[in-house]
This record gives sequence, structure tokens and C-alpha cells, in this order.
Amino acid sequence: TPGPVASPRGVLTMAKLFAKWKEEHATSRSPSTFRRYGFSIEALIGFWGERDVRLMTPDDVLAFARERQKTIPAATINKNDLVAVSSVLGWATTPLAGRLLASNPAYKIRLPEDKKTVTREKRFRDGEIAAILLAARQARFNAKMPRASASRRWAPWICAYTGCRIQETCWVTKDDIYRDGDVWLINFPKTKIDIARRVPLHPALIDEGLLDFHAKAPSGYLFCGDVPQKPGATRTQQEQRASELSEWIREQVSLDPSLSPNHGWRHTFITRAEDAG
Repeated sequence: TPGPVASPRGVLTMAKLFAKWKEEHATSRSPSTFRRYGFSIEALIGFWGERDVRLMTPDDVLAFARERQKTIPAATINKNDLVAVSSVLGWATTPLAGRLLASNPAYKIRLPEDKKTVTREKRFRDGEIAAILLAARQARFNAKMPRASASRRWAPWICAYTGCRIQETCWVTKDDIYRDGDVWLINFPKTKIDIARRVPLHPALIDEGLLDFHAKAPSGYLFCGDVPQKPGATRTQQEQRASELSEWIREQVSLDPSLSPNHGWRHTFITRAEDAG
């Protein structure tokens, strides 16, 4: 049974509540989460204004979602806006937040989504795999941006043969590729679930010359860090590099618009692993 609801003096606006949420989660949430949530919360502030958030009802949240639906697909609102709003409002009901709200008005609010017609599978087909890896093999070295050009050369190959996410390759440092006995390993120090993962280097990566590149590479990140991070940047260098790689691959290879140039490797790897039992 929830305890009494705190009644701080003055109006508790959505902006104030979000500021409290960010302060509380400063070290437990990533900059990308703050950025994603920020877009959605700003939209809610634009809708709700300076009114006290303790007056917000489920009907108000639904009205906000309906207003967003005029320009944004329901699936996107459900996945982004309502997740962010419910997360922040839900936190406000907890003892950790001082029970600022009696209940979460966004709880289980969800817009009905149009049924999607799937035009093709999410994995890469053989011709697409060959085209992307060949483009990566032919990526030119840039002395002014050595790590960025190295990411074009090696990130797709590493994703293809490890099943990792593209951002995970961008966190790899020179020390993360090492030999353990007779086996060469690649360590992914930062993953989506914040648990480092070690993977044996596939012979194809060794044959391709990854170890030769590694031997000559300077210390630090292998695939990002050519330019210092700008103060106040809302995206990590790894996120920026992943976005650049996605754009670059689309420039090199003709891909179906529904395919992800980066995450397609995950679907491909999983499909092939399942086929192999």
C-alpha cells in the first residue's frame, strides 16, 4: 500500500520533475537515454505547460499521445514518448523520489498501432553481405582521420563475424584485442546490458588482416577519438561514429530502406546461428 504523497511547496511542473529525475539518475543512465527522454519530455511540457504534474490524469496522457499522433506514428510514440513519460512519472511515485505522485498517470497508456506489412526479412541477404564487406575492404585510409577510416574498414567485418552491435565495436581499444594462450580474443568492454563480453577472433578476421592492423594501431580507441569530444555533447563519440558508419554504408551499397545498415548484422548473425543449431 503506497504511503502518503509528499506535497512540496509551490507548483511541481513537468520540467521540475524531469530535472529531479535527471539528478537522481545522473550516474545510472547513459547520455543517450537522457537525450532520448529529453525529446519526449520536452514534447509533454509543450503540451502540458506549467501546470502542476500532480493534476495530470491518464486521460491527459492519452490526449498528449493523440496530439503527437498527428505528426508521428503510433508505434514511435509508444516506443519512445510513452516509455519516457511513464518512466519519469513512475519514478515519481516511489519512496526514492519522495512519493511526489500518488500514481503514474501514464501507466499502461498505449496507442493502437496499425498492422505493419513486412516486405522483407531484417537480415542481410548474401549479395548484401558481400557488397558491404567489399566496400569496407576498399575503404580508403585517411591520415587526418585514421580512426574514423579504420572504423569503415573494420567495424562491418567485426560485426559480421561476432554478432556484436556497431556501437560495441566503437568502444574497443587496442588492449581489448589480445591473446589468451593460443586463442586471440576481442573484448567488448561496453555492451547494451553493461556486461563486457569476450569473443574469440574468427579465422576470417585474422585472414583479413585485423591483427596486422591491431599491431600498428596506436593505443586507445581503435575506431573513434580522432577529434576531442565537444564540451556539452549529448552523444558519445561511439554513438556519433555508429551514425556516420550507417550513412557511409548507405552511400556505398544500395540497401532496402527498411534495412538497418548497422543492426542488420545482428539479425544476420542470429539467423545463421539458429540455422546452425
